[in-house]
Amino acid sequence: MQKFEEVAVVRGIKDGKEAGFLLGFLKFAGVSAVEYVYNDLFDGFNKYIEKSKNKFDAVLYINDSGSRYLSRFENLGVANIQLNFSGAWELAEMLKGIFSEVYLVEQAEYEWELRPIQVDVEEKKAEKKKENNMFADALAVFGVLADVYCKNGLAGEIGNSKRYSPREKFNRWLAPGEVDEIKERIEAWQQALSGLEDAGELKCFGIEHISYAKLFCKKEIFCLERMINKQSYSISDITGKAEDLAMKSTMPAAKEIQAELYEWSDVDSLSVVIQHEAVKKYRVDTCKSEALFRLGVLYKRQGKNEQAECMFERAFKCNSVNFKAIFSIAMHTLQNGRYDEAETWLKNMLCILQLDMNNNAVCEKNLKLLTPKELAYIKKCYANLYKIACRKNDNNNLYYKTMKEKAEGAFPSS
Repeated sequence: MQKFEEVAVVRGIKDGKEAGFLLGFLKFAGVSAVEYVYNDLFDGFNKYIEKSKNKFDAVLYINDSGSRYLSRFENLGVANIQLNFSGAWELAEMLKGIFSEVYLVEQAEYEWELRPIQVDVEEKKAEKKKENNMFADALAVFGVLADVYCKNGLAGEIGNSKRYSPREKFNRWLAPGEVDEIKERIEAWQQALSGLEDAGELKCFGIEHISYAKLFCKKEIFCLERMINKQSYSISDITGKAEDLAMKSTMPAAKEIQAELYEWSDVDSLSVVIQHEAVKKYRVDTCKSEALFRLGVLYKRQGKNEQAECMFERAFKCNSVNFKAIFSIAMHTLQNGRYDEAETWLKNMLCILQLDMNNNAVCEKNLKLLTPKELAYIKKCYANLYKIACRKNDNNNLYYKTMKEKAEGAFPSS
């Protein structure tokens, strides 16, 4: 499904939970998606996105009242789809709307093509029937994925659950309660995999997304089982099938799943090689930025700091509102004693996440609206600004310390 591989999700600061639900599903389905939060405080960031040369397969707008976001970013997507979430919203129905609009855009483009008059009426009918069948196939495929995703509670698994790394496997003991939690998570992924396999061997348009979702389930099971010394699948089994999928499709996610698994192998340097290949597969700069950031993280874990810094800088150049890349650049400048430069980067990150130092009321209000991932970065951001302020004898040091504590208090209770 080449028309639905690199997408953007645009939302307001209040809609982090809804966006997380959708982004988790897209990740499960092998669709590379980036999130952009419309900035109500600093419009310069909106202008940067608006004027970018990104061209996504689709841009999905969450709760876009009055088409405020769409009116700014409609040139960024081949298809622009507005989604209104409510408590009773069904993912399957939402996907039907998404594919209806993507399909209509494709049909409109097709009908405006310059082409000779079709003389063979039967051939034309057959072609039209084939297109309709492809659309129905796409709905069927994503209907299966949506059903499995919702029934097994994968939104929480993908969005909020702890991610384990090989380093943790060898450097610490698990608490008894943590072992039980891992076993429960393994069971959830096994049930999800069973649900996908129950759908049978579908042979239709878009089937690569179900193939990817199966590999995603096995990858999650593998990583969790390694933490408790179990192994249902081998790395070579999953990566081999992922490589087959990467060869048959243009799906960048098929490469990234290999990179993640090779971290657990005896030759973890392969993860960097494969992630480089994944980067090359992306067409849209903003999606490429996320892949470059992940490549930088891989280099960092292997102690290759100069290469890591290069990747973080490339990630920033591809998307200058990538706050994760900005934080990593800030940490590099701080470690090299460039305190003023680090402070500038960190304050820029605060602005991207809509935390205005000059308006405490708005800052504290927005702090409570951030997602757990954003809060984790903001907590570290304030902690490092506090260290810089103390070193410079800056009067803002107490403010940064207070805001760090407030960021800690804003995390949702488990």
